[in-house]
Amino acid sequence: MRKKEFIIPNKTLFIYLIVHVLFFILLSCAAIQVPSGGPVDTTPPELVAVTPPSGTIQFSGGEIHLRFSEYMDESTVEQGFRVFPRLNEQLDISFKGDELFLELPHDLAPNQTYVITAGRGLKDEHGVPLAEPVHMAYSTGSEIARGQISGQVFNENDIAVHLWRFNDEDIDSLFFTKPDYVTDVTDDGYYQFKYLSPGRYQILSIGNEGAGLPLDTKRMRYGLYWKNHLELGENDSLTEINMIVRKEPQPFRLVKGEWNSSRWGRLFFNRGLPTEKLEGKIILVTEEGVSVPVDFFHDPLDSKNLILTVLDSLEGKTIEIHLEYLSLKERVILDTSFIKITMPETPDSSFLELVSPGSRVIVQPELGNKPPVSLIFSKPVQQGMVFQSIEFIKGDSDSVEFVINYISPLKINVATVNDWEPNQIYFLQLISNKDAGKMTFEDSLTNIHIQTENFIGYGNLYGTVEFGEKSRLVVELKSLENSENKWTSVVNSESGFELVMIPEGHYFLMIFEDRDQDHNYTYGKAVPYSPSESFLMMPDTLEIRANWDIDLDKISFLRTF
Repeated sequence: MRKKEFIIPNKTLFIYLIVHVLFFILLSCAAIQVPSGGPVDTTPPELVAVTPPSGTIQFSGGEIHLRFSEYMDESTVEQGFRVFPRLNEQLDISFKGDELFLELPHDLAPNQTYVITAGRGLKDEHGVPLAEPVHMAYSTGSEIARGQISGQVFNENDIAVHLWRFNDEDIDSLFFTKPDYVTDVTDDGYYQFKYLSPGRYQILSIGNEGAGLPLDTKRMRYGLYWKNHLELGENDSLTEINMIVRKEPQPFRLVKGEWNSSRWGRLFFNRGLPTEKLEGKIILVTEEGVSVPVDFFHDPLDSKNLILTVLDSLEGKTIEIHLEYLSLKERVILDTSFIKITMPETPDSSFLELVSPGSRVIVQPELGNKPPVSLIFSKPVQQGMVFQSIEFIKGDSDSVEFVINYISPLKINVATVNDWEPNQIYFLQLISNKDAGKMTFEDSLTNIHIQTENFIGYGNLYGTVEFGEKSRLVVELKSLENSENKWTSVVNSESGFELVMIPEGHYFLMIFEDRDQDHNYTYGKAVPYSPSESFLMMPDTLEIRANWDIDLDKISFLRTF
């Protein structure tokens, strides 16, 4: 019997077949993967199970098993949990996908309710945080403490709230210690402490940059409540413990100076100076020891700067600037500052430039109010020296009557005598004074194109406030588009208020007890301790419409007290 002969294909074909067979085997065994693309997961994770459950009594420590609705980000776990009162040792946490295991020590204090908080720093694998903190309570005794404190924090994002339980300590010193309890604030500004024992508490809202840490007023945002402390009884629930957060203004400080030519320079401060007229005394001292008096005014482009001018040219390599004091309404805001600066090596040979506005300006006209066009220069000028003439034209050829207001050596305002016409084109033509040399523009003619929009519409707002025997309430309306724009009205003896001629737009409404009678909300201070003024923030924004009167329902301020 003849054997069958097996013919071996050539080597190249054999390798080709083997590679393709292996490829299909691997493809069939490959894991199924989610296709790329699609909507981004923004659903917050949820805690779906806890063992032993929150509310367990006679707890002696040990493991607590948590299961979430999705896989969690392991890198956020360690900082995502807090235990209060604080443990003597760090909380031991192990991680497994959507499950977490917390190990509490067995030497817990007797008859104590411990609160474990999963904060909003805890995120899922997609980087989405919890929608709100989750509090879990375990008591080493026979009952769970049931006290609660809750409220809302306004004005800032990324906020936490600190809480201290105290006896006789100084209130302000508490802020500079680690808090007994910490919770996060939701995106809507709400917070809640649960499972609190009866006692006296102090509360502080704080930026997340300081969450869980002693307060540092120089670098942390914070907000105070209007009462010195909170008294929490057995099973009490204190609500509407509301606060407003801000960064405490730091004392004014002279940062640096510069001298730009022989006759003017600039001082730089650490924060914006008051816009009102400042009084003060500033002296320049030359290398020869000669004292030179200085005129100063606000920098129209930067509120943190002052512009200095002298009558005669200065010479030398360096000068000293002695700021003896700055005051506002007889209140000294800065005193005894000194700085030494270098003089420019070469004289200023540049032409004057128009820093603002640009070649095109948009003006929104207002009935009875004529917003000016502000001309801001690159260096101080003498009044009447810059221009040979100024022409104001409407449309193609109609002349516009106008006035010029000299605000400072860096700024003049050009205002129309009559109201601006809506939806109209104007031209402001600046003809340079060639006799002024470099103290005018290089170009003989500068054109500014001005486009007006529709008139601003105005509305009125009226209301009454029920407020008991408090001395003075102020209603504040603040623009949603620009928080610098605000209007105030004192609540009168008949409990009424009115805000008239308010530009159309959307607004926040706040009512506060104006204890210091300055028409401004007082935030309080951590050191020396002084509480804030009590306030009520209306939950919804108000829309002011042109030619409309809005009468609000009676507002109750009694609950604040």
